[in-house]
Amino acid sequence: MAGTALKRLMAEYKQLTLNPPEGIVAGPMNEENFFEWEALIMGPEDTCFEYGVFPAILSFPLDYPLSPPKMRFTCEMFHPNIYPDGRVCISILHAPGDDPMGYESSAERWSPVQSVEKILLSVVSMLAAKQRLDYVEEHQSLVTNSETMGIEVFTIPKVGLFAATANRYTPPGSAIYKWTDGKFVPYQNIPTYQAQSWKYFTIGKKIFLAVANFEQNDRGQEFSVIYKWSHRKEKFITHQRITTHSARDWEAFVIEGEAFLAVVNHREGNNHNIDSVIYRWNPRTGLFETNQTIPTSGAYDWEFFTIGPYSFLAVANTFNGTSTKIYSHIYIWLRGSFQLFQSILTFGAADWEVFHIGDRVFLAVANSHSYDSGMPVPSNFYAINSSIYELNVTAQMFVKFQDLLTYRYLCKEPGCSSARGITLSTPNCIGVSWRAQRVHGGLHAARA
Repeated sequence: MAGTALKRLMAEYKQLTLNPPEGIVAGPMNEENFFEWEALIMGPEDTCFEYGVFPAILSFPLDYPLSPPKMRFTCEMFHPNIYPDGRVCISILHAPGDDPMGYESSAERWSPVQSVEKILLSVVSMLAAKQRLDYVEEHQSLVTNSETMGIEVFTIPKVGLFAATANRYTPPGSAIYKWTDGKFVPYQNIPTYQAQSWKYFTIGKKIFLAVANFEQNDRGQEFSVIYKWSHRKEKFITHQRITTHSARDWEAFVIEGEAFLAVVNHREGNNHNIDSVIYRWNPRTGLFETNQTIPTSGAYDWEFFTIGPYSFLAVANTFNGTSTKIYSHIYIWLRGSFQLFQSILTFGAADWEVFHIGDRVFLAVANSHSYDSGMPVPSNFYAINSSIYELNVTAQMFVKFQDLLTYRYLCKEPGCSSARGITLSTPNCIGVSWRAQRVHGGLHAARA
């Protein structure tokens, strides 16, 4: 059987040498072992892999071509069909009857008439393919006047569905769209100053929308604004201005029947080590008043969550002025204020998300990049592990459950991160993939 495989591999190697496919070089790693090949694949044009050359190893079984080889990239690759260890998951590498996801046709899988050349060409096609979720299709494109940093979708009872975009430039500010006749149409424009995010929340029958402004206005004033829905005017009107410093995020929550609103202050001038503030709603004055300040470092995100009777608030610290390798903190509500519960080492943390699987509680952090002003920039600057932590009830702390390789999108501000969130998906052959992205100059609404 091995002799048959060897003859077949020698013939294929000869064919690849005489007529190599464009952008592909492949052959045995040494003449003594024809069952281990090395391949070099050029990244397809007009893809994120363009201009790259990616090495891979093909390992052939002794009964080749009855069984397919295994293929593994030996460099870091970010693709839904490539495992973190570099293994390639593609139909042509699946033996007859080997259908891990339960939906491949037999014609797509391996057969003895396939070849190394067909495998490599299939991998190139895989890298060139535009990735899309086959259960989501584009419904509408919204052309915005400037980069959109965030979007908040909400419903006002008896009024309708809305989407508020946080736009970078003023003028024209940020837009609010209303769902009308099956699509979002412009409804209201609000002056904002490099808006980062919106937060919709309610207190009783009152409806609010808070914007986090990152820059000063034209008079040098720096503040974020809470807007209140006017049922008479059917639009949002200014309710309260709050002094903030390069605000990134608002988080609204309720504890023991009282309403709170927390703002993340990213920096004041060049100082990233400043206080972020938690405000408490005063029903007598109808305003938010300072309840507590918490020291933060280039903070990006608050995440409020509850576990049983306990309330928690996690902050994502991104940059302390010299390094992104800093601690982010989890606080617990005790005796009328948040107290430190746990500190977790993060690398340019940009987002926290809590989720549950059965009775288990998980907390995921999106790390953006590893940077230290006193150290040379590493070659893998854009690749960083993001982490999932699980609550250990016995130890009363979150313990690391899993690291996942993630990639950072380049940001214009030194020391800042553009990884704005976490998206969990389950593509073929990969358990979980995280993607963080920012939308430039337009938004895409998708529907199932």
